[in-house]
Amino acid sequence: MPQTALLVAGGTGGHLFPALALREALTRRGWSVHVATDPRVGEMISGVPADHTHRIPSATIAGRSPMALMRAFMTMARGVMRSRALLKRLTPLIVVGFGGYPTVPPAIAARLGAIPILAHEQNAVVGRANRLIIRLGATLATGFDKPKGSAGAKRLVHVGNPIREAVASAAQPYRMPEPGGPFRLLVFGGSQGARVFSGLVPGALSRLGEERRKRIIVVQQARPEDVDATRDNYRGIEVEATVAPFFT
Repeated sequence: MPQTALLVAGGTGGHLFPALALREALTRRGWSVHVATDPRVGEMISGVPADHTHRIPSATIAGRSPMALMRAFMTMARGVMRSRALLKRLTPLIVVGFGGYPTVPPAIAARLGAIPILAHEQNAVVGRANRLIIRLGATLATGFDKPKGSAGAKRLVHVGNPIREAVASAAQPYRMPEPGGPFRLLVFGGSQGARVFSGLVPGALSRLGEERRKRIIVVQQARPEDVDATRDNYRGIEVEATVAPFFT
């Protein structure tokens, strides 16, 4: 019987892609790897068998409304119960969380079941969900050396950020732009960063002279609701740009 791991991540690329990278590595070593997340993942989770993909109820614990907090805690409680049933069925050797509130119910269930917990933090500041998980005794693996908010971890290991094989294999040597030739600019960020860049980058490029702007070719990630406005911004300053919410 292969060893089993349960990887849990919020439904955004920043959390999910490192989890999928670890899944690739463990699968190559003969592990049976299951992934639990939330419905936002969409096409990002393609490649994981359906019977190894699980949806865990979760909610963001934020705001001051007593009713909203009560609903969030009730949803979390359902998530813990479903997670306990999942862990009982899978019997994983470890539960690994990659951030986002969907990681919290399985981590609580793992703690109740005495299953080791590992949390991976990709950012320079430990997120709220991971801060909760390390209070449960999780070892913290980090992308940055000593992220802010990691002091509460009983054990911290700097491992860097896992990279999927599709990304690593696509790497190419950097080619210097030719004098007077195209200058290619890639702009990307998390959901909040993408929104900031959608206005900031076209505004900055508009300050360049016309000859320089004609050289620039932009590929930019934007939130779905910002795509049209961002494209219009580039058309307005006559800069060639490909703008989309997601790039495979």
